[in-house]
Parts: sequence; structure tokens; C-alpha cells
Amino acid sequence: RDMGFKAGDHIISLDEYQPQDFSNLQADLVRRQTQVVKIQRGQDTLNLYMDLARTNEILNSPLMFDLAMPFVVDSVASAQNSGEYDVFIPIAKYIRLGDAEKLSAWFAGNLEIAVFSDVNDVSRNQAKQIMKNFFDTYSPRSFTIDHTAGQGNMKSALGSLNAGGGVYRVTIFVSRKDRSYYIQQLKIEKTD
Repeated sequence: RDMGFKAGDHIISLDEYQPQDFSNLQADLVRRQTQVVKIQRGQDTLNLYMDLARTNEILNSPLMFDLAMPFVVDSVASAQNSGEYDVFIPIAKYIRLGDAEKLSAWFAGNLEIAVFSDVNDVSRNQAKQIMKNFFDTYSPRSFTIDHTAGQGNMKSALGSLNAGGGVYRVTIFVSRKDRSYYIQQLKIEKTD
């Protein structure tokens, strides 16, 4: 609530972007580093100005928005300021949940995906299907980010995935383009 949203707000746009998929609204708000959210509140059209320093609050707020069609804020979860933005928080969340659909919102238009030794340069939709097949076969139990690094517009993370009775090393490379981060490479390897 302290970010300015109220129950019943209709979300019109995130900066100039008009959201098409409510399930990605919270991720879009962060990934696009939205500065202005245009809403309709009753008969009024208002701009809510986002503080980019509070993006971790948005990421760490489970179910920040409840769905009421079309794109109406039904309720707003509160959050506490937890500092600097970390693009890997939502990515890790969707890997941990085994949610290929929401994870794919972070995929670049074309990316490299490697599951075990099978390396492919694929489209976002192909990568989503590869990850869906992986999650269907190896149901995630937990996922943790063990290390992150970054320089300029590139960031990387190494994580440990416990899935389907095994432990896997996950390497993620993201790059920033047009104020948003996208996964350029995702690699899953068996650990010994």
C-alpha cells in the first residue's frame, strides 16, 4: 500500500508498456525497471511514481497483486525495504517453483539453453518448452543462488538445484537491454 496502489486500481501501463499477461505483471514491473505506473482509480487517471531502490520489496512481496480482470489491483501486499535490486530473485523463484511459463518471461528472444550436454540456440518459446520438459521430468525441491557476479550490462549466477532426486549446477547469464534484464544463457549440469 505504501507504494501508492489501492484495491480496485486498474493498471493501464508500466511506463509506455501496456501489460498483456497479468501473471507477469509483478516481474514486468521490476524487469522493466518501471518508473511510472499509469492507473485508473474510479474516474481519475493517475501516475504512480516507482522508487527503483525499492524493487526488492516488489520482488519479495508474494502475490503483490491479486487478479481481478482486466488488470485490476484487488489487494496489495505490504513489503519492507530490502535494498538493492537483484534480477536473480524472481528467476530463482521460478526455477524453484518449476514454473517454465513465468521463467520464460525473463528469456531473451533467442538464447542458449543447455540441459546436461544438449546445447541449443533456441527461441523463447522453444526454451520454455525445454524447461517445461525438464521440470516435468525433474520436479524441483529447492533452488539456491550460490554466487553472483556482474560487470556493466552483464550479470551471472551459479546455483544449486535439487530436483528429481538429484542435485544440479545451474549457470545463468543475463544481459540488460532497453532497461530490462533478459536471460541469454541457461545451463543445467549434473553434479558428481
